[in-house]
Amino acid sequence: MQWVKDGPDIPPEVTQAFQKGQLVFFCGAGVSQRAGLPSFRDLVDAVYQGLHRERANHPLEQEAFEHQDYDQVLTNLERAIDNKKLVREKVAEALELSENADTLTHKALLTLATDADGACRLVTTNYDLCFSCHKNPSTPIHAAPRMPVPKPGRWNSIVHLHGFLEDEYCGPDKEELVLSSADFGAAYLVDGWATRFLRELFQHFTVLFVGYSAEDLVIRYMLQALAVSLGGTGNGPKAFAFAEIRDDEKATRSRWQAKGIEPILYANEDDHHEILHNTLRTWADRASHGLLGRRSVLDDYIDYQPPVPPEVVDQLRWALKDENGATAEYLADQNPSPSPRHWLALFDRAKLFSLNDAPLVDDGRSALCPAPLHEATWNLARWLCRHLNEPEVLDWVLVKGGYLNPSFCPLVQQALSESSHTISDEIRRAWTYLSRDSHLAASRWRGDSYELRKQIASGEWDLHIKSEVVGMLEPAPVLKRDVIQDIFREAGQVESGSYPLDIQINLAGGNDAPSLLDAIRSHPDCDSILASLLDDCTSCLRRSLSQTPLKVLGGGYGHSTTPPPVGRQTSVH
Repeated sequence: MQWVKDGPDIPPEVTQAFQKGQLVFFCGAGVSQRAGLPSFRDLVDAVYQGLHRERANHPLEQEAFEHQDYDQVLTNLERAIDNKKLVREKVAEALELSENADTLTHKALLTLATDADGACRLVTTNYDLCFSCHKNPSTPIHAAPRMPVPKPGRWNSIVHLHGFLEDEYCGPDKEELVLSSADFGAAYLVDGWATRFLRELFQHFTVLFVGYSAEDLVIRYMLQALAVSLGGTGNGPKAFAFAEIRDDEKATRSRWQAKGIEPILYANEDDHHEILHNTLRTWADRASHGLLGRRSVLDDYIDYQPPVPPEVVDQLRWALKDENGATAEYLADQNPSPSPRHWLALFDRAKLFSLNDAPLVDDGRSALCPAPLHEATWNLARWLCRHLNEPEVLDWVLVKGGYLNPSFCPLVQQALSESSHTISDEIRRAWTYLSRDSHLAASRWRGDSYELRKQIASGEWDLHIKSEVVGMLEPAPVLKRDVIQDIFREAGQVESGSYPLDIQINLAGGNDAPSLLDAIRSHPDCDSILASLLDDCTSCLRRSLSQTPLKVLGGGYGHSTTPPPVGRQTSVH
């Protein structure tokens, strides 16, 4: 799912968790850098500058800094100057927001983290006030070390896992902030309150990290804690992370996957992560408007001319795939109705015509046990019925196999009765045939071909086996577009506006029929078996042809007296 051009492609697991209210956004320093605030590394630098202390003159502090152990740097610093309060005051100064700070991404994340009932579930390891600038006044804040129980139906708050820079939460001396290695040790190991929170979080939610790198100190502590708390349970964290591509895609992906986190990659070409911020803001804007947001996507893109960018297809799929089918209903009722011609293949690949594994059209596989159509698919069928006159719609149906879901048939029949003068004769005849109940009855054979061949090969033959064989050999007429006549049309030898049709006769047993006949040939009573099948097969063929109106082809097969071609020729001699 892409929200912006060339943006990160959000996997289905994440979008599904979001739709179900099971996704938690876990936000790091990278989010607040957009607001002009420092990373953990730059925060340590700012503290030293505020103290006018030259770190290079203190080997232990410098060595820890070079190894990116920034928590250990602060531990060494607090011990060296013996003034923990002063260090934390400098941290607070470095994290003060300017009046023009850009916190719109924080607003977007809060929007995404708030469900339809108003419950907000967001976690951040940032100490700053960026989220509080946009939070709903009724949304609580939890900050270290007082954590909520992160369970569905119970949790509603913004969680500052490592502390929050307001005296009410961090104390007058800011002693509750998790800054030094001693603080991290207490949070994750000694007291373990952060570990307990994370364990519950990952057991109940899918987590999406935003604003972290794979090498971040915070990621290291969290994953070490989870490895201990979840070790041996077989329940690995369901974790994803927006990840800037560094070096190359493969190396970046490997670094994250080695930590048990699936990266959602994006290119950071401007060094400001613009494409990620635009993705989050666009996603939040669409989601915040609910049904209106889905409709706005439809209005923006349904008239888009090919080639259609992937992010447009993704957004339309999101818009149309709502549970009650309201957006697809909105599309079906539009006047004038936008043409589906260049959306058919794209929506088909996006599985919008087969939601809940109930296909609108197939090759007959689902004809005997048709599943009810998803509301969105049913409304898309209504949309297609407004365009039965377009050859592209009939082309798509025939290529898919030509067997309409029973819920589609009455829609087609109604559309045909209401549009008597707008559909060409050839196309009308085809749709009339495709929407007949008798056409639906001729579908794929559903028996066990392996067991049947096994019985015949063992020398068995009785009325039940004969009945099954006749069922496999039942002719199944399938409409096809006559490509030969299309060639003649392009050469100007037939009417240019015609829709040439042909009928292909398949066998209900499909590709299993030839191997079945091979088994019969090997039977000791092969000749008598074939003779006994002759009358039944002839009757089946006659019945099939009687149910197949030749006028659907304009009076015959194509424009000749040639019998219909067999889908797969099988000799019984």
